[in-house]
Parts: sequence; structure tokens; C-alpha cells
Amino acid sequence: MDERTIQFRVGVLVVATVIITVILIALLGDFPTGLQSSKIVYVRFKSAPGVTINTPVRKSGILVGRVVNVELQDDASVLVTTRLDEHEKILSNENCRIATGNFLGDSMLEFVPSPVAGLPQEPLADGALLQGVVSADALSAMGNALEQFDDLAFSLKGTLAAIQSAGADIGHVAQNLNVVVTNNQDQFNRILTKLETGLGQFDTAMTSVNQVVDDDLTQKIEEAVGQIPNLVTDARTLINALEQVARAAEENLDNLKGVTEPLEQQGEEMVTALTSSLKKVDVVLSELQTFSTAINNSEGTIGQLIHNPELYHRINQAAANIEQITFQLEPIIYDVRVATDKIARQPVRLLRGVVGRQQSGLK
Repeated sequence: MDERTIQFRVGVLVVATVIITVILIALLGDFPTGLQSSKIVYVRFKSAPGVTINTPVRKSGILVGRVVNVELQDDASVLVTTRLDEHEKILSNENCRIATGNFLGDSMLEFVPSPVAGLPQEPLADGALLQGVVSADALSAMGNALEQFDDLAFSLKGTLAAIQSAGADIGHVAQNLNVVVTNNQDQFNRILTKLETGLGQFDTAMTSVNQVVDDDLTQKIEEAVGQIPNLVTDARTLINALEQVARAAEENLDNLKGVTEPLEQQGEEMVTALTSSLKKVDVVLSELQTFSTAINNSEGTIGQLIHNPELYHRINQAAANIEQITFQLEPIIYDVRVATDKIARQPVRLLRGVVGRQQSGLK
């Protein structure tokens, strides 16, 4: 086989390999940052759980860079070095936080708007230093929310039971008070009637006594008798006040009965609905526990990825090798681009050279 033919086939194979590599990189991930203009931004965290080299950096869900170095400082803080795409607009009024990317616990860096208003909106400069924050875990937040909901449901159930018991007690008290007032009203009237009759008889007796006693005693008795009508008036006023209090108490009891009856009628339904909700919450918690148990199972695919450090290091090493290959292919891609550019500009010259060499070989 001719040497030129072998070289041509090797070149075609190399070009095809490069094209396939580029397509695979485009399908399986982003192009390495070495092929794009970038800038370095430093972020200091109190702690950086799950952050390693090549941890993604995102803004609004879009990949804008990756972590290139993680270093522990003397004050126990963590300095994370990121390489960001220079074309992405990362502003100075944005915070960098560590967030959980999925339920597997993979961490990522995310730029989010700062809660502090009035900060300048300038693009971050190369070499800028930011103070980062660590966001709460989604599963922990959900567990806390469910615990608070469970406590609230328990408290609400106790409150409804207390309201129902208090309504029953108030009803019994009102019923007893109504019975007392109703049963004694006739007795009160009889007491007043007897008191008036007694006063009349006492007046008659005093007239008779007046004929016997002296003037001083008569005057004192008249004064004492003169106070009796005031006492009767006060007694009537007191009885009327008691009747008004009884009527007001009866009206309040009727109003309270109107409030407690709907609670008594719907209390069982409310407790049933609340119990159903708590059962659903228990089912969700059970499913979450089953899911977490399946994740922690070291025999499964995800468990192997989490619990097998060797598999993780192999995958990480494979990713590093792919990135190194892409850097090594950069000059080859450049040479291929130059060659194709020359062929596109002067194809006649290339064909002429090939035909000339073939003719010289035939001679």
C-alpha cells in the first residue's frame, strides 16, 4: 500500500476521532473551561460540606463555572477557588451559597440575589473575594416542617377537646342558675308580700304602743319604722337586679349555646379530617424512610456510587482523563482547522500536487 494512502487514511481516522470526541463532549457535558475565556473568583465559607474540585457553579440553574481548588485556612474557614465563564454576568450584589443539587446530597455553588437592597450591580472582577453562605438541607427542612405540623395538630386536637369540655361545663352552670332563679321567683314574691303584711301589722302595733310609751320612745320607734320603707325599696331594687342578671345570664347562655353547638356538631368531623391528614403525613414519612433506606443500601447502584470510594475515584479519574485528552486535542483541532481552511481556499493546488506526485510515481 502506498505511504500517501496510509497517511491519508490515518488523517481521516484522526479527524473522525476528533469529531466524535467533540460530539460526545457536547452531549455528555460542557466544554472544558480551558477552551473558553474565564476569570478566577474566590469564595470564603465557614464550612464547605460536599464541595470538591470540579463541583459545578450555577446561576439560575445554568452552569457558569466549576471549582478548581478547595483550601482550608488557618482560622478553620474554607477558601474555594472558582473558574467562571467571563461571558456570564455575575454581579457584585449576588451571594454565593452552597446548595444541595439533588436528593443524593451532591453539593453545588449557586449565585443568588442578595437580600440586602441598594447594593451596586457591577460585574465581578477577576480575583474578587466573596463571603459565601451555606443553605439548609431540603430534607432536614422538610423534616422540621413535618414535626412542627405534627405538634400543631396535637395542640389543636387538645384545644378542641378543651373547648368542648368548657362548653359542656358552662351549659351545666347556666342550666343550674336558670333552675335556681325560676324555682325561687315565686318565693321572692311571697317574701315581699309577707313583708308588706308584716309592716302593716307592725304599724298597727306601733299605734297601739304609742298610746302606752312616752314621747321619746315613740319618736325613736317612728324613726326606725321610717327606715323600713327604704329597706323594702332596696330589697325590691336588689330583686329586680337579680332578675335582670338572670335574664342576661340566660341570653348569654343562649348565645354560648349557639356557638358551642356548631363546634359540637363539627368537632368530630374536624378531628376525623385532622386524623386523616396525620395518617397521610405518616405515609409520606414512611415512604421517605423507605427511599432513604434504598439509597443507603450499599448493594444497589446508587449505594455503590455513594459507599464505594474506589468507584467514585475511578469515575473522577476518568473525568480528569477526558478533560486532559480535550486539552491535548486542542492543537490537533487547530491544525485540522488550518488544513481544512487551506483546502477550502486552494483545492486546485492540493489536487494538482497529488496528481503530480502520482504521475511522477508512474514514471
